[in-house]
Amino acid sequence: MKLVAEGKTKKVLFDEGARKYFLEFKDDITAFNMVKHEKMKGKGELNCGITAILFEVLKKNGIPMAYVKKIDEKTIEVRDVKMIPVEVVVRNRAYGSFLKRFNFKEGEEFKKPLVEFFFKDDEKNDPQLTRELFEFLDIANEIEIKKMKAYALKINEILKEIFKKIDIVLVDFKIEFGKNNDNNIILADEIDPDSCRLWGKNGEMYDKERYRKGLDGVMEHYNEILNRLKKSARLTI
Repeated sequence: MKLVAEGKTKKVLFDEGARKYFLEFKDDITAFNMVKHEKMKGKGELNCGITAILFEVLKKNGIPMAYVKKIDEKTIEVRDVKMIPVEVVVRNRAYGSFLKRFNFKEGEEFKKPLVEFFFKDDEKNDPQLTRELFEFLDIANEIEIKKMKAYALKINEILKEIFKKIDIVLVDFKIEFGKNNDNNIILADEIDPDSCRLWGKNGEMYDKERYRKGLDGVMEHYNEILNRLKKSARLTI
C-alpha cells in the first residue's frame, strides 16, 4: 500500500496493483487544531465501524459518496475523489462556536437546520465562507454550493432518524465533499463522534466534546454509539 496522504486522524492509501483507494482510521484524537493530541487505543476501529454503518444507510438512501465498503476493522475502501477544501456544518441546536457569534441559549433547538460553510485552513481557524468568497477563491460555483447544501440537509434528516432510534440527539455535525472522476459532487471523509455532537436524553455527551472538555470515558462513549447502532436491527450491515 502506498501512502497518498495523512491527516490528523486518518491515512489515505493506494493499492497500485488493484488500483483502489483506502481510508485507514488512526487511534489519534485531537482538539483545538492539534493543541491537544494523544492516542486512544481502539479509536480507529470505533470510528471506522460507526462511519461504515452510517455510510451504508446514507448510500441506501441515495446519497452519492466516495465510500465503497468496509475492508477491515480500521479501513474502508473509497473511490478516487478530489476533495473540496470546505467543511460543511449542519446545526440543529445552538452550541460550540455558534454561541460565540449569536445570542442563543446553549442547546436551544432551531426551528430549522442551519447550514454553514467554512474554508479548511487550520492556521487561520477555518474562516467562514460566504457565496462571494466561494467565487472569489474559486472554490465552487453557485450550482455546486446549492448541491452541497441540499445533500447536507438530506443527510441531516437521515442521521437524525438514525440517532433518534438509538435515543441520541444529533446536535450538529461536520461533513466534507469532493468531486469524482466525472466531476460530480459526492460525500467523502467520515461521519462519527469526531465529526458529530451527540447527546443522550439527559444531555450526556457521546462525542469528541468529552475530550475537548477533559472528561473521562471518551472511548467508552464512542463504543456505546457503535454498540447501539449495531443493535438497531434496521442498521445492521
